[in-house]
This record gives sequence, C-alpha cells and structure tokens, in this order.
Amino acid sequence: MGKGGGGDGGAEAARQAEAARQARIAGNVSAVKGMFFNPGTNDPTQARLDSFADIEGRVRNRFTPDFDQDIGDAKRELKFALSRRNLLGSSGQVDAESRLDDRIAEGQRGISERVASARSGKETFDQNLMNNLLGQAQSDVSRSSLLGGLGASLGANTDRAISGANQQALGNIFGDVGNLFKEINDQRAVQAGLGNAGLFQSQRNTNPSSIYANNTQASGNGNVVTY
Repeated sequence: MGKGGGGDGGAEAARQAEAARQARIAGNVSAVKGMFFNPGTNDPTQARLDSFADIEGRVRNRFTPDFDQDIGDAKRELKFALSRRNLLGSSGQVDAESRLDDRIAEGQRGISERVASARSGKETFDQNLMNNLLGQAQSDVSRSSLLGGLGASLGANTDRAISGANQQALGNIFGDVGNLFKEINDQRAVQAGLGNAGLFQSQRNTNPSSIYANNTQASGNGNVVTY
C-alpha cells in the first residue's frame, strides 16, 4: 500500500499567499509614494510642484493688490502732511520717505512670509496624508481604495494651506504715516535743545561774568550794583 501524499501542500500555499500579499503591499507602497515623489527620489512630482506654485501665486495675489493700494494712499498722505508744514524738499521729507520705504519693505516681508507659510502648510498636510496612506497600504488595503480619493484629498490640502495663510492679516502698517515727519522733527527738537544747553554751559564755564552782564545797574550814588 502506497504512503499518503501528506507533503506540505498547505504550508506552501500559505507561503505563496503571504508572498503575494507582500508583493501587493510593496506595489501599493510604491504607488502611493509615486503620487508624491518622483521614483527613487525625495523630489516632489511635477504635479505637486505646480500645486506649490499655484498656492504661492494665490496667496501673493490675495495680499499684493490691497498692499499696493495702501502704499499709494500712504505716499499721498505723507506728501500732503509734508506740504501742509512746508517740508517738501527738506531733509525732513527725505527722512520721512526713507521711513516709509522701511514700512513698505516690512509689508513685503510679511507677504513673503505668508506665501512661504502656505507652501510649508501644504507640504506638511501632504506628508501627513502620505503617511496615513502608507499605513493603510501596510495593512493590505486595496490600491483602488488607497488612490481613489487622493486627488480630492490633495486639493483639500491646498485649500487648507491657503486658508491658513490668508487668515494671517498684515495689519495696518501705514496707520501713522502722516506723523513720520513729526517724529523726526520732535527728535531734532530734542537734539537741538540738548545742543543749545551744551553751548550755554560751555559759555558759562569759559566766561561766567558774561552770563550776568545784563543784571548790572548803577546805583544812585554812582556805584555799580550787581544783582
């Protein structure tokens, strides 16, 4: 009587099933990563680079037109303020306009920071999304389930990043532009006062009698009386 063919057919089938599962997982992991980075690199895909550029442009366009309008209004306000005080063409105008330029540069930096913040937010949201999908891929979730709604999720990340950046208002950095020259004049007045005080003290130290020259009178008997 021949021996039964027990063999390891069951174990072999299990090994094959596991190998197939691991292959599916590896393929799905690769497919997920390929939606975010170029194969074998950490370089974003062209589609993601385009999305970054779109975000940066939309955030910049959100702030720049209003900021340019504010610059025009601020320049006119400063010109009128200087004109009312006959300071046009003076060094005070030069100083005030220099300070206005500093305010403009501050606003431009603020816009650039919001643009960078939006891109950084998008990158963070996408990274979190990819990590979540990779976790699902390791659990052998089907590829169609993994990638089916990916486009919508990436779009939602873009909207979240833009919304977060747009909520960071620039504020009114030109609110006191009409007083820029006043601050300069006040400082100069203080400096001039200190300078005059120093000159007075210097004269007093070198010729004390001259300080009281106007306080001498002749008495009735011809004698000079000093008060």
